[in-house]
Amino acid sequence: MGRFICPGGSISSTRLRAVAKAIAGEGEGFADVTTHGDLLLEVPEAELAALQAAPEQQAPAQEAGGDPVGVHEQAPGFFRVGVLLAAGRVSARQLTKAADLAERHGDAVVRFTARQGLLFLNIPQEKVVNLLEGLQSVDLKPQ
Repeated sequence: MGRFICPGGSISSTRLRAVAKAIAGEGEGFADVTTHGDLLLEVPEAELAALQAAPEQQAPAQEAGGDPVGVHEQAPGFFRVGVLLAAGRVSARQLTKAADLAERHGDAVVRFTARQGLLFLNIPQEKVVNLLEGLQSVDLKPQ
């Protein structure tokens, strides 16, 4: 087993899918989001190389400000949606869904927060409800 860390901040939906695939190889695997906003997981050595090779498209840093949990207006017509993870734990199924939702409803980037959560930025107002429904379908609920 090898340890893989995605440093805190933004992660592309492509890399998020690679993470989900790596931890799903161990059944219903989980990854942990640390209090630094890093994604930490233990994966089989065979999966480690694939993860390290997955393309990463870091989005420019964007300061969300305020409480990252829930739905908040980010700019006129755009919202951010934050979800806390129970004990910072997230499953492969949830990561895959997060990647899909980020592509479909946002800018294809998910941010991990220091409060052990997920943050979706730049969500157009007309897509917020669909994003929330998608999150709830995998037991990710903005409070």
